[in-house]
Amino acid sequence: MNNIHARPADAADLDAIWAHDLAQHDWPIEWRDGSIRENENGMAQTFVIFNGEAPIGCGTLCFSPECDSIGGRPQLADGKTVAQIVALRIDKPYRGCGHVSRMVKQMEDYARSLGYTKLTIGVEVKDTVPLTIYQHWGYTQFVLGCHEDGDPQATLYFVKGL
Repeated sequence: MNNIHARPADAADLDAIWAHDLAQHDWPIEWRDGSIRENENGMAQTFVIFNGEAPIGCGTLCFSPECDSIGGRPQLADGKTVAQIVALRIDKPYRGCGHVSRMVKQMEDYARSLGYTKLTIGVEVKDTVPLTIYQHWGYTQFVLGCHEDGDPQATLYFVKGL
């Protein structure tokens, strides 16, 4: 595990992580297409975690309220000072090793370098483990709660100042 690293994704990295994820999950191809489009248009920046050259995880910074996952809610991402971290994931064998925490720190530094002063993150109410981790990272101020895409479980959003 010495060669595990994260970096902002380029087009080849996006293709690699989506090929990896779609091979493991029954996700709609539209998710991939939307993610790639948002990265190409500067509305988002995905970061990919690699073990050597094999993608094992990722997360995305959404800058624009027009990103699919933001749904026009400027309190989550406004394209100026507030951005959101979405879609954090890593393959099971690598969980609990700090790789996602290090990537999130990179994402925070990247957002700060672009002039963002706040980041938001969401978690479903039932997901108590990620909630505890996000609070440990400093995402403790409640922003909003809502139901996403008809999901009966509420999603809670928290913000952290950079």
